[in-house]
Amino acid sequence: MNQLDPQTEKLFAKASELGHLLLAHPIIKRFEEVSRHLEKDQEASAILKSYLELTQQLQDQEAQGKPVEPEQKRTLAEKEKSIRGNKLLAEYLASQQYYIFLTDQIQGRIQQPEGEPPAESSIITPGQSGRIIY
Repeated sequence: MNQLDPQTEKLFAKASELGHLLLAHPIIKRFEEVSRHLEKDQEASAILKSYLELTQQLQDQEAQGKPVEPEQKRTLAEKEKSIRGNKLLAEYLASQQYYIFLTDQIQGRIQQPEGEPPAESSIITPGQSGRIIY
């Protein structure tokens, strides 16, 4: 494999560092822990699967311009009640929301970083000479 330029090596090192920070973060750890418990709990997994299938069905139905029937709304409310009544599912959904919030915030910082950008790259730019990365 070709040797990477120092700037790319630094980028990969920072990405690995970010990966380690994420894995060590309490929100990520908690979501992974609760997810493992959910995988082992067949009843809770079935409740969640059924709920997700119904919500997807209703979203598809609405996207096609078809109304959601009262019976479907009652079924959805029953499934939501089952989820709220299951401590593991309640914890899973809460930890999932924290996880999503954290990762969205990180993605936002990647897309719009704070502070000053590093020095200009030595990689080839249109109309100028430089190196090509392989």
